[in-house]
Amino acid sequence: LLSMAKGIAYVPVELVRAIASGDPERIGAAVFNAGLLAYGAYKAVGGIRGAVEARWGTASKSLIRTELPDLPKTFAREFEGSVRIRTFKAGEKVYRSPWVPDEAPSSPGSWFGTRRTVTQAGTDSMYRISKWNNPNKVLRTYEFKQDVTVYYGKVKGGTGYQVLFPKDVSPGDVLRYLGETPLK
Repeated sequence: LLSMAKGIAYVPVELVRAIASGDPERIGAAVFNAGLLAYGAYKAVGGIRGAVEARWGTASKSLIRTELPDLPKTFAREFEGSVRIRTFKAGEKVYRSPWVPDEAPSSPGSWFGTRRTVTQAGTDSMYRISKWNNPNKVLRTYEFKQDVTVYYGKVKGGTGYQVLFPKDVSPGDVLRYLGETPLK
């Protein structure tokens, strides 16, 4: 950043001198250097923003809510009893048995479980994923990067509790992938 600050002071002066000289090559070089400096500043700001978001989560949009839109019946019927809303806090974990290899860890689906499982039978017992022809091979662990309000409730026909992200929240934006373990 220090060299960028020096460049910010140097480039305009050099550009003025180049224009004053009337030398097309010197003007071109000065314009090119100004462009490089602008691009470097753009990348540096993006990097700083990314580091802040990685450390403290995305602060641009509050995802804590007191209510969520009603779920379509096709989703609501996958919960036993009434669907509740719950705000998960940064640092809390959720789990997902993905469609391996089709689902990238950085772009998970919208349904998660709240308890870690270690076996295929246990995962299906809690979350009833065989109903969806899920391969049930691994369990991925994710951690909330920020507080987020989600749909929450007991899995219909299962023993576990599940999370469904609202349509306007991309799980990959608010969850940090921690790793995966094979299901036995």
